[in-house]
Amino acid sequence: WNGLWGVVRHNGEVLLAPTASERPLFDGGRAAWIEREGEWVVVTNHGAIISEVAVSDRPIFAEGGYAWVRWNEKWGAIDTQGKVIFDAQLSSRPVFAGDNEILWVEWNGHWGAIRPNGEVAFNAILSSRPIFVEGEDCSWVRWNGLWGVVSRDGRVLLDAMLDQRPQFRERSTAWAKWRGAWGIVSRKGEIIMNPLLRNTPQFDENDLTWGLWGGLWGVISYDGRVVLRPMLPEKPNFGSANYAWVKWNDHWGVVSRGGEVILESTFLQRPDFGSQESMWREWNGGWGVIAKDGRVCVLGFKFVELWGRLWKKGK
Repeated sequence: WNGLWGVVRHNGEVLLAPTASERPLFDGGRAAWIEREGEWVVVTNHGAIISEVAVSDRPIFAEGGYAWVRWNEKWGAIDTQGKVIFDAQLSSRPVFAGDNEILWVEWNGHWGAIRPNGEVAFNAILSSRPIFVEGEDCSWVRWNGLWGVVSRDGRVLLDAMLDQRPQFRERSTAWAKWRGAWGIVSRKGEIIMNPLLRNTPQFDENDLTWGLWGGLWGVISYDGRVVLRPMLPEKPNFGSANYAWVKWNDHWGVVSRGGEVILESTFLQRPDFGSQESMWREWNGGWGVIAKDGRVCVLGFKFVELWGRLWKKGK
């Protein structure tokens, strides 16, 4: 009546005031979508409104029984009965590449992933949109103030635990800091080496760095190979030289920048070469010539040993 459709009982009782512009086509005689006061709702054949929301346009449902519609000036997903699958939180209608694809979108000020049917594949917790490079199915992203890795299909490959985003450059691995120490991770978020170094690694042209772990200093390569086990109480001071005198096991020895032990810990006191490049020193019960860089003049040591043997024989 009045050019609109409503629902009345046989006794004339009005169950639904005339608000529908068209006669409802009930689904199996149970419910139908009608336009009411400029919005679309679901009513039963008894006139009861059962949809959870009133949407701006008539829903067009996909084969799976869902539709993306707009209410409260935002987009969300509903089923055929008007039940909300995904609340209206998107500023624009999502466009999916395929029925099995997920879409990364922003809602509530963070980024997450949704499926075509409105299900949430990844909660909106990311600070920025994941960027997936062609040929790679993972992306480094930040959430909860830390960095981790998510997959293209919405799986967490590495929990958010890194202080900063790793700098891979052209490598497949990178050093990163988490739990107060430095370790190695891969582009895909695999942990190659657990956090070990307490100092920030400074790699040289040979991909080596001096590192502090276990309270001692040693040398480690970019790929995590231990070149010199941690054994020095203090980091060597090389200055402009490629070697340094250091003390370990209560004795002095010499190591190279690359972690080679040139001279084992030998002397109780550090030799004072002054302006000399080498000097005679006594160690291990004999005398020999030691160079400033820790090299031992083996010939000199053997000469003294031979002289001692001849002297003992009275020659």
